[in-house]
Amino acid sequence: MAGSTNRKDLSQEIVALSIMKAVLNTEGVAEMVDTSVTTAFKVLIGSKSSLKGVRVQGQPNGLQIDVFCNVHYGTAIPQTAWSIQENVKAKVEALAEIPVRRVDVHIAGVVK
Repeated sequence: MAGSTNRKDLSQEIVALSIMKAVLNTEGVAEMVDTSVTTAFKVLIGSKSSLKGVRVQGQPNGLQIDVFCNVHYGTAIPQTAWSIQENVKAKVEALAEIPVRRVDVHIAGVVK
């Protein structure tokens, strides 16, 4: 049983890492941001996982994802947030074959 738990934890970590990659590959994004919610990576029996700038919550009808990032100065924030949502949803659904219920984008700041 311990092996199956480890595989489940690993798969959640892989999903979180793929979310980070999707966000960071979005034009205008400068970096992921730690928040009090995402400070340490932890997994609570498949219901939640946190990694720098990423929070994933499993819901009965799909995943709820929160991402926290900074954008570059001059970036069109609404368009960048929309692109992040689309990129994350496409990446997670292709990788994990789990529906994404929502992606909430939190722009923490603007950097040069």
